[in-house]
Amino acid sequence: MSSSNDHNHDPAHDQDGDHVQNKLPTDHANNDPHTPVVPPPPMADFPVEIIEQILVHAIRRISNPLAPLGMRFQWPLPTWPVSSTSIDQLRQLLHVLPADWSPRVTCAAFLRFPHCTPVLASFRGRLDLLAMREKLAFPLTDIRGALYCATRGGHVTVLDWWRARVPDPLPVSWNLVEAACACVTGEPATLDWWLASGILVPEFIDDVVLGYGLDVATRMGHARVLEYAARQEYVQMPREHMGGLDAPSAGGFVEVLEWWRKSGMPVTYSTRALTAASEAGHVHVLEWWGKSGLQLKLPRDLDAWVGKLTDPKVVAWWDAWRERNGAGKS
Repeated sequence: MSSSNDHNHDPAHDQDGDHVQNKLPTDHANNDPHTPVVPPPPMADFPVEIIEQILVHAIRRISNPLAPLGMRFQWPLPTWPVSSTSIDQLRQLLHVLPADWSPRVTCAAFLRFPHCTPVLASFRGRLDLLAMREKLAFPLTDIRGALYCATRGGHVTVLDWWRARVPDPLPVSWNLVEAACACVTGEPATLDWWLASGILVPEFIDDVVLGYGLDVATRMGHARVLEYAARQEYVQMPREHMGGLDAPSAGGFVEVLEWWRKSGMPVTYSTRALTAASEAGHVHVLEWWGKSGLQLKLPRDLDAWVGKLTDPKVVAWWDAWRERNGAGKS
């Protein structure tokens, strides 16, 4: 069992006065208060090169460089086995000396920060970190994952950066259109970039691939992506909506529901469209369905199902709807 005084052996611990005094050597010849105290000789300047080497060694002891993901990248964003404590320690060591004085420290720390990896830097739009990686002459790894993440993050400037530095052909993947449709901004900028680039091979961009992408946009409520897809002339629009209207109803995306209603394309949905919207408390979705002109697909035992709802606003909507349409309450 450790003693309560174990922390006194920690060089980072702020030791109290008594403990510090006990650690000092005792010189009985200096007990006379009239004896002048001779200050210690000044220390010679410590070479910056030695400090830098010590810092680099300390960084290497904290963690290993982060290995490239290679073909292992898959959404969601990857994680690396680097603790927050290690990250804090790396930051402290990084700022001991000015960056201009300690380039080796910068290099050592850079390779150990997850946010400096090509994948995360691209996802967050950090052109400064990508430029630093290039300046430090580190190889541009995980290009396929970086392109996917820049697309998913909505960063056209990052896509431009990669295209200017990676020789053709870019290592593209089949799911880039899906990533663009699932862009976290909900905007079509990266989808337009890929369609206009001419980079994607035919099997990566056709009406089927676009259809899968539009299903993703529908589930995520990205109405502006749908609007762009209908206007663009790079690829033929799919002939039908494979995903259906259940997911946007559950998500509360009335703008998406309205877009599909006006699209003229065949749409599919089930009783889940109304039940999921009701269970999520989306009264505005129920109101849209009531005015949409589409046939409402109801649960088999409507009264029993409404009786299980707990949201009073949803219950009130269903009571009013049943009264207007003479349904249920038999």
